[in-house]
Amino acid sequence: VRFTLATLDYLKKNGRIGGAQALLGSLLGIKPILTLKEGRVEAAGRARGEKKALAEMVEALKTWSAGRQKIRIYYLYNAEEGDVAAFKAAVQAAGLPLEERVTSSIGGVISTHTGPGVYGFYAYSL
Repeated sequence: VRFTLATLDYLKKNGRIGGAQALLGSLLGIKPILTLKEGRVEAAGRARGEKKALAEMVEALKTWSAGRQKIRIYYLYNAEEGDVAAFKAAVQAAGLPLEERVTSSIGGVISTHTGPGVYGFYAYSL
C-alpha cells in the first residue's frame, strides 16, 4: 500500500506532524508518500512536487514487483477520480504484469485525516 497526500494541512490538524514541519513542507512543496505497516501509517518517502511523488510511487511499485509473475492492483483515491488518472497511466506505461481490479474511492473516515486529493494503490502478487 502506498499513497500520497495533496496537502500537509490535515496531518497538522490531527496532530501527526507539527506546525513548523507542516509550514516548511508546504513552502517546499513536499508531498509525503505513506504506507501501511502492521496496521500503522508510516512514512515511505517524500518527494518535492506532484510529478516526483508520482514517479517515486511508480518506482516503488516497479521495485516491489521485480520477479513477480502477476500482480493484482487496486487504485484508491478521494475527491475526483481524475486525481488518480495520471498515476494509473504512469503505472500502465511501466509495462508491469498487472491485473487491474478496481478503482475505488476511499471513505470519509480516512479522508478526514488526510484531506482531499489523496491517491495511491494496494497491490499483491498472485
